[in-house]
Amino acid sequence: AVVQTLRELGAQDMPQVRIFNKADAIDVRHRRELEHGYPGWLFISAATGEGVERALTALQDRLSARWLLRELELPHALARIHGGAIRDASQVLSQTDTRSTTRLRLRVTAENWDRLRKKLAGTRQNPWQKGEGVC
Repeated sequence: AVVQTLRELGAQDMPQVRIFNKADAIDVRHRRELEHGYPGWLFISAATGEGVERALTALQDRLSARWLLRELELPHALARIHGGAIRDASQVLSQTDTRSTTRLRLRVTAENWDRLRKKLAGTRQNPWQKGEGVC
């Protein structure tokens, strides 16, 4: 049912961590069959805490793999004009303002980074023309 739902949403290629819940309710023989038939799947039990830490670590690793750390340095005018789009497409980890520029440290997916670069490249003050932009 989950795989079908992911297909319907167009999300079948998204990173996944596959987990069997209620591991405490599975007898040893059935669990071995599942482990053999579904290699790489994790087993957790909310009742006993089994596998929860491992599952959380796997989820964090999978989600982190999609994110890039980037720095963007823009003239203040561009930062003001495109600030909303930048914040919509990324997580701003820090912002430092100098006399003439705003430097943003971002966590962003590769897809959104490409979109931001294209959007900013189409501006009159293209930060990539002067060797700025990515630090």
